[in-house]
Amino acid sequence: MAKQPWAGESIVLVGASYVGYTQWSVADAVPPQVKAMVPVVSNATFTMAFNHEGGFALETPFTWAVQVERQERRFANVRNALEEREILRAMGTLPLSQADVGLLGHRNS
Repeated sequence: MAKQPWAGESIVLVGASYVGYTQWSVADAVPPQVKAMVPVVSNATFTMAFNHEGGFALETPFTWAVQVERQERRFANVRNALEEREILRAMGTLPLSQADVGLLGHRNS
């Protein structure tokens, strides 16, 4: 982006959620034009949300993937909250690789 003619001398990276996480992922390699970063609703240790005491918890990445899949639906935030039990039930699907199909009716790739 810094090489684009419209970029100018100063760039500020701003974004919430996933866009905030992408800022953390490039923070150690930004060009000098990047003067500030404003990651909102994110943190620098995203992996800690699903790495617990030497194990791997699927609740955070699975729930996030389902929310992203369904975010364009009308009243998505309310509907996601109401469907939380359904999401948790789907995580009990075996084989686990079919949990998205059981919940969404198709692969969430």
